[in-house]
Amino acid sequence: MRLTVNNQPIEIGDNSTLSCVITQFGAGGQFAVALNGEFVSKQNYQQTPVSANDKIEILSPIQGG
Repeated sequence: MRLTVNNQPIEIGDNSTLSCVITQFGAGGQFAVALNGEFVSKQNYQQTPVSANDKIEILSPIQGG
């Protein structure tokens, strides 16, 4: 199925979870994830299913000063 991650289209297998998408996208370090505009807590990544046409944002913290 096709999803959008950080405005980039990706293909992922059916019955995938948010955790699978994060792994395929190669996210590492500290980040937050929004699925269709809704924040998903880290402990729910493996249980959160994704569907075709979902929009996922993987956001890294930005340090300022």
